[in-house]
Amino acid sequence: MSKQNVYIHFIFITFVLTTSVFLSSGFEGESSLPKKEIFIDTTTVSQRTDFFRKEIIFSLELTPHEPISIVSDDNFTDYGFPGFGNISHPYIIENYNITDSLNHTSILIQTTTKHFLIQNCFLSTEGYGIFITDIGNNTASIINNYCSESMDIYSYNASGIKIYDNTLAHGLNIGIEVYDSDYIEIINNTCLDNQYKGIYINTCDYSIINNNNCTYNSDQGIYISHSSFTDVINNSCSYSNMIYGKGIKLYRCNSSNLLDNICVYNCGGFGLKSCNEIKIEDNLLRHGDGSPGISLIDVNNSILTNNVCYNYTYGIALNEGKQNVFSYNILEENKYYGISLFYNTFENVLYQNHFINNNQKWKALGEAQDLLSTNTWYNKETKIGNWWSDLGLRCKYKLDGEGEAVDIYPINKAFFCLARLLPTVLIPLAVLVAFVWIKYVIPFKKRYS
Repeated sequence: MSKQNVYIHFIFITFVLTTSVFLSSGFEGESSLPKKEIFIDTTTVSQRTDFFRKEIIFSLELTPHEPISIVSDDNFTDYGFPGFGNISHPYIIENYNITDSLNHTSILIQTTTKHFLIQNCFLSTEGYGIFITDIGNNTASIINNYCSESMDIYSYNASGIKIYDNTLAHGLNIGIEVYDSDYIEIINNTCLDNQYKGIYINTCDYSIINNNNCTYNSDQGIYISHSSFTDVINNSCSYSNMIYGKGIKLYRCNSSNLLDNICVYNCGGFGLKSCNEIKIEDNLLRHGDGSPGISLIDVNNSILTNNVCYNYTYGIALNEGKQNVFSYNILEENKYYGISLFYNTFENVLYQNHFINNNQKWKALGEAQDLLSTNTWYNKETKIGNWWSDLGLRCKYKLDGEGEAVDIYPINKAFFCLARLLPTVLIPLAVLVAFVWIKYVIPFKKRYS
């Protein structure tokens, strides 16, 4: 082999080795992309017919009874209900089938102070299934009843009421409706195919709404209004109205928790307005046609972490909000941006979020937008930003929007990203090539010319 061929091979091998190092360096942080499974909802319309079968069987096994009206403590004994009306031995109303074609309330209890339990009843009427108002605190328990084609359960001024394991199906209004009652517990209920909301509470502080299934309701699955210090945990809210319905909605609530909920096939997943200090964590939100997965309007000092927002208009949209923290969320295949910070959003911090193939409609645009410049798209202490599926070889990720915000610490930036490539690869390579050319190639040409 001639000396000229040796030099040419030397230059070629040097270039190949340098390029290999660059390509094999991969992306920093790529392995940190979570492999969280996307929930596949298996609810079908046929399951709704199962409730019809259940209510027929349930009603046949019970004792027929006329509507019950209790407006004083003495009425409990007038009806001959067992019990003494104390916490250990409440009056018990159970095992009745109250079916009425008129606009009557099946069970009405008001202005009482005694403890009572309503359980194992089938209630079907054009009026309310159970109507409770102005009772003593912590005196009412409603457990394992079936309300069908009625106004379902209504409660006012009944602090401490416990509503467990009930089925509210095909209702004419709201499945469970509670007003002006603190420390309530709504747990393990099924609200199916009601004409308005599944569960609605208003002015009920320190409440617990856990493990409820709200499906096929015509408006919101769960709506919490003016109720602070409330826990909304492990509920499933699916197939609400696909035009404007939300899985779960909060209005003017503070210091509350939204944890481990699943919302699929609603117009939007969560809707929050005028709320402060809300913790939104570990929720799975999937498939919404006309709204964001999480819509935030005038929401401040809140934490959103480890949520999945998949296939909505926007994954998360914030209008008017400050000092919120968004971290470890997965925003995937949303129609527009994974996260959009609109006007009047200040001092929000976003890091360790994963943006995957968002902006499905306008693929030429980016994964997120920020219309102001006061928000920070990385953790200043750890110098960790976000994961961007369209980052490519860029060292920084510039967000869409007038704010010209930049994530300067993308998790998955290449070891030899473009800004590093010039000083670390291209310049040394050019110097090496120039050295070889001057030292060997030019003298070689002169010698044999």
